Amino acid sequence: MGRVRIKTGAINYLKNSKYLLNTAKRYQDFVNNSKDIWLEIGNGKGKFISEIALENNFAKIIGIEKIATIQAKALKKIEKLELTNVRFILSDINNLKEWFQKSSIEKIFINFPDPWPKKKHHKRRLLTKELLLYYYQILKEEGKLIIKTDQKILFDFVLLNLSEKELKDKFFILKKISDLHQLTNEKIVKTEYEEKFLKLEKPVYYLEISKNIL
Repeated sequence: MGRVRIKTGAINYLKNSKYLLNTAKRYQDFVNNSKDIWLEIGNGKGKFISEIALENNFAKIIGIEKIATIQAKALKKIEKLELTNVRFILSDINNLKEWFQKSSIEKIFINFPDPWPKKKHHKRRLLTKELLLYYYQILKEEGKLIIKTDQKILFDFVLLNLSEKELKDKFFILKKISDLHQLTNEKIVKTEYEEKFLKLEKPVYYLEISKNIL
């Protein structure tokens, strides 16, 4: 019963917040034809999205998360910071395919998604061929898909999918890094998970690709 109450409380909290977009119309009203719409798919507890929002107040940034208790924590963080350029959606990305217009998104961030290691679960990954094709459709020309993972098996899975016939001409690889924090001096905005993981001195795999102009 405790978990049920916590989940119900999180859902009620989210529903009563101006930061939650629960219809496609509310999403469209928020972005309002903005030229800089960014998505974080699987936004976790909100550290990453809050930091990029603070640094890029010109962008309209949407966090998508399917777990209510986690999304509630992210939303509380944004409320505390009083950020006006961030909104959240409580959903699986697969249920939102009618929300986003073609060629409308400037950037998509996917940070440390569930690797779903068992073969029978690969279709649940956020980086299947089908979803990569969907990201291609909604990205603007030269729009970016930026991926971070600690799982080499998932990194290789994405690269393999990008080499397939359906995708090989659709994206251009801008950066492919096998140990992000060792090979770059650039400032890196980290997730909560990433900060914990780095203490173990394990590599973070990074892939940045852009939509090709065909």
